Amino acid sequence: MAPSKTAKRAAPADVVAPSPKKPRVDPKFEGIIATLQNADYLNDQCRAMLIAFTASLKTPQSVRHPAQIAGVTMIEETLQDARKKFADAAAVTGAKRSSLEGSKETCGARMQAAETSLQEKQAAAKTAQSTFDGAQEAVKTAHALLATAKEARFEGEKPFVALGEEKAALATAFVEHFQAPMEAGQGPHFNFLERFTENLGLEESLIKALPSSCIKTKDQRGGFDDLVLAEFEKALVKKIAALEKAIVDEVPAASQRKHAVLAAEASVASKVAEEEAAAANFASVSAVREKAEEQLCQAKEECVALEPTLEQVVLEHDSLVAELKEFENGTLANFESLRDMSVEGEAATAGA
Repeated sequence: MAPSKTAKRAAPADVVAPSPKKPRVDPKFEGIIATLQNADYLNDQCRAMLIAFTASLKTPQSVRHPAQIAGVTMIEETLQDARKKFADAAAVTGAKRSSLEGSKETCGARMQAAETSLQEKQAAAKTAQSTFDGAQEAVKTAHALLATAKEARFEGEKPFVALGEEKAALATAFVEHFQAPMEAGQGPHFNFLERFTENLGLEESLIKALPSSCIKTKDQRGGFDDLVLAEFEKALVKKIAALEKAIVDEVPAASQRKHAVLAAEASVASKVAEEEAAAANFASVSAVREKAEEQLCQAKEECVALEPTLEQVVLEHDSLVAELKEFENGTLANFESLRDMSVEGEAATAGA
């Protein structure tokens, strides 16, 4: 049997009824309501009451009921509290930002001072190094001059010593082997005196006659023998005198060489003392330079360590300032516009 045309069709079981649409909120009220909802110091009842009072802002200022006026005033107080929180938070981060920027400026000034100080210490260390190097070279030069003076003295002393040794040997031989035997009536000991004959300046004939004349005693000698021995004695005495004079003549030069060595030794001692003083000064100045390097490194590290914190605080402060301005220019400005709305303003808004 066909269903009656008047019969109603059963609705499918799985069909869901559409949810009711939320009422559209005027954009001017969105920020105000959101601020009231976020006022966590209000209890739920007060918060709901103030949100309900936002409808009073649609009523022109001149025709609002006293209860509406009171509600608008409470809303304004809540908004001003919110604004104060934004402003206080911005002020706190602003003070922190100013403090960190001051610290950065101080740190930069300290780093600049440390760099200047390090440059001065480096210059002083360079000068001290140069002085020390010069002192070391001076010591080397002084030692070289001392070695030269000693060598000159050593070489110069050779003939001086030789003269002394020759004079001493000849004088001793003359006394022991000429005078003593002659005084005893004997002849000179030619075998001890022979080695001196070459440098006595005797004639060849006398040199050849000496051996035979020297072996004769006083009683055995004739006139020629006495002549030969007399000339031999004169030559010996003259040679001793010549050697003595040569030694005396050499004394000033020997003294000069001695004093040259003493002066060179004194110069070495002086230069060594100067080198030690320069080394001590260089070590001291180097320590000061290293300290200045450490201070500069520390100042740089402090400045670098400060940057991330400052950047974060600057971003935070700028964000809070932006939020404050956004709140003032948006939510608060909208509220003030609605709060002060006149009848004409309502009409204009309604017409729009």
